[in-house]
Amino acid sequence: MFEVDEVCTHKMPNKLQILSKDHKFSFAQEDVWKVKLMDKFQVEAILCKDGTNCAQEHLVGTWSTIYDQSFKIELENGIRFLANFKYTVKPDISALP
Repeated sequence: MFEVDEVCTHKMPNKLQILSKDHKFSFAQEDVWKVKLMDKFQVEAILCKDGTNCAQEHLVGTWSTIYDQSFKIELENGIRFLANFKYTVKPDISALP
């Protein structure tokens, strides 16, 4: 298995980056966005500073998909997010991906 800091996909274009199931990401400081995807490609989002102190007002925006790979979210204040879908290689397809 590769560690996140050992493999940069910029050095391996169009290659699969493999992380163990129990890998824990950690950041020195983090904020959390709670995003609700709704009908008609609408979004509501709340910023939670430091992961706990959530704002009272919702930001609105839109969502769409990029092929079958990710969600793209654009909020009214110009903030944009991309969230890649997680794919799991089935063991019966390959024991060593």
